[in-house]
Amino acid sequence: MSLSQVTEPFITGKIELDIKEEKEVIDVYTLYRVLKCIYEKKETYVSEITTCGIAKGTAVQYTKIGEILGLIVSEERGKKKVLKLTDKGLDYLIVFERLLSLIRK
Repeated sequence: MSLSQVTEPFITGKIELDIKEEKEVIDVYTLYRVLKCIYEKKETYVSEITTCGIAKGTAVQYTKIGEILGLIVSEERGKKKVLKLTDKGLDYLIVFERLLSLIRK
């Protein structure tokens, strides 16, 4: 594959975080995709994130990570959780979008 064939920049960045006294390695691009899906839908359920091309297990894992990092806030509605971005989550999304726009140029 040549560079001209790439339509979406492929960014991978795995970082290790201390989450609940355990080392957790997360992919920052996957976290961005989950946040972007929540942002586009305004309010969303975890099960709806799969419509953005993210597997259910990944969606559940990254929404939990997003909550722990303060990027996502959830609210119980019946048996389901409604997800919303926090200001910090929106900042993460904006910075990542800016990074992607620089790469695309």
